Amino acid sequence: MAFDKTKAWADSCKLLSSGSKRNAKYIRSINRYFYNGFRKDSIWTQDTYPMGYWTAANPSQMLADMGTLPSLNVVRSCLDTVKSKLSQSKPLPNFTPIRGTWKTRQVCRNAQIYFDDYFKTQRMYQKGAACALDAMLFEYAVVWADDEIKEIIRLCPWEFSFDPAEFNYGKPMRANVYRQDYPLAFLRDKIKKGGFEGAEKYQEMLEKDPAAKVPYTVYYNMYEKKQYKFLASDCIEERELKYDVIPFEMLWYRRPIKGWGSASMADSLMPIQEQIDRVAMTIHEALELNPANTIFVPQIAGSTDSPGAGIKASEFSNQIGNIYPYKTAPGLPASPVMVATPAPVDPMYIQLLDKFITFAYQMEGVSQLSAQSKKPSGVNSGVALDTLEDVESERFNSWLQDYIHFYPAIAELCIKVFPEDDDILPNRTGRAAIKWRDIVKERDSFNIQTSPVSNLSRDPKTKMEQIEKLMSMQIIKPAMAASLLEFADVDKAYSIASASYDDCQRIIERAIEKGTYDFYEVVDINQLYLEAVNTLMLLDADDEDGKVMENLVGFIVIVKNKVDMLKAATTPPPAPVPETVPAPVPPPVPLVQPAAQVAPA
Repeated sequence: MAFDKTKAWADSCKLLSSGSKRNAKYIRSINRYFYNGFRKDSIWTQDTYPMGYWTAANPSQMLADMGTLPSLNVVRSCLDTVKSKLSQSKPLPNFTPIRGTWKTRQVCRNAQIYFDDYFKTQRMYQKGAACALDAMLFEYAVVWADDEIKEIIRLCPWEFSFDPAEFNYGKPMRANVYRQDYPLAFLRDKIKKGGFEGAEKYQEMLEKDPAAKVPYTVYYNMYEKKQYKFLASDCIEERELKYDVIPFEMLWYRRPIKGWGSASMADSLMPIQEQIDRVAMTIHEALELNPANTIFVPQIAGSTDSPGAGIKASEFSNQIGNIYPYKTAPGLPASPVMVATPAPVDPMYIQLLDKFITFAYQMEGVSQLSAQSKKPSGVNSGVALDTLEDVESERFNSWLQDYIHFYPAIAELCIKVFPEDDDILPNRTGRAAIKWRDIVKERDSFNIQTSPVSNLSRDPKTKMEQIEKLMSMQIIKPAMAASLLEFADVDKAYSIASASYDDCQRIIERAIEKGTYDFYEVVDINQLYLEAVNTLMLLDADDEDGKVMENLVGFIVIVKNKVDMLKAATTPPPAPVPETVPAPVPPPVPLVQPAAQVAPA
């Protein structure tokens, strides 16, 4: 029998019922984090009953009786501290060709440009930090890559349900997104189009109440490659899918050992948090009920209504203490007024409270240095502080690795589910039209890598010195410095420095793809020649197609000729060699001198 919308709705309800078994745990965790466990907020409604703010730990006891209850929320302190640590890493996916062709390099470049901008517009680092908090508080976090609107949507754990057996033995193939109080106005366009049973009913509902809320369900069945959307139990859309994985990515604080149940950080801290609450409540009650002062006033002998000389009982007041009249033993002199201030509680309780709080931080590996946002006394050097931070970093290394790989996993999911016929980047004159299907085809030829944390210092001065050293060692180019520094006021300067490199890459791209060898005379011809030669060696090592290599070699020949011409034009001609005039040769001297002539007399 064919799978239809009736079966889809029945299976959707089954998944929702299975996931709702853990809702009590989520309610406990969210109330512990936000309200120290005193309130009982619902995870579904957007507001709560106002009297919930006044409920004490003991339902029969109101805050007005005991004053404001103490809130030593170690659970929230630990979660916020680790979240702050994780948020310091910004693992942007890097698309790196392994042994790919020119097509692979084009795909990687376009994908890199796309996801650099996409992660910023989608605020992925804020969403990632929120997902990390969900995983530590509830047990897991989940994001939804909606292929229709190309957005990454963070879901609460109770809004997402799947088959535990499919998860345990492979991967979920059926999944459910459920929003209980979903604004009907968000679906106004679909309702106006109609084409489904009950469309008129929802149109009337919107006309009567523009703020109407309805249960909204999106159900995925990857066995059938179909998506169904339901308002209440009415199917408003059935859609064929071209991908074969559910468009969800999950982040676990601790991976489940079996099934899909796991323990979050809040779950681990909950028992010791309850002990902290009891001790704190005991100290609070002792402070509230113990009098500030106890005053003993001697009673005058023979008087029944006036303790002390001239003091009437009606003038007694226990507002800041308790006053007790007492009689002196017969025959003894009258004692003076005695004031006693008893300790409200034994010091052991204070020590016990500090011990439990320390145990809580130690149990989850969170240093009080980070939780208190201050350095310990006696630790002044940066090396010592780095050593203390390393201890904490090692404790959460596994969790950090899962958090880091969460980002490239989202990019991988987008590649699989985004419409394959869409261009990665908008069409532009001279730009190669690379579609999402091209990334899928070239997937085995490139890696999606990411860096866990920055090795550079967080201090601006030290960071700049480190980058200058890397530039002097020629490990990085000046064009990369702006992205590493992350200083907005120097981005423009470095963009000018990188303009020549970017133009050279674009000229080489045109030469390879179109056989166009023209370029402006202002181009740095030596840099263009070196970049073209490097590209040739990379492509030759990857056994590139002959046409690509032919175009590139022809381009290199032209550039080399221009380099030689410029070199010849700028090289001064050698100095001319002056012509030497031979010196006059004297007549030869005879060996025998002629006799002297004698004049005649």
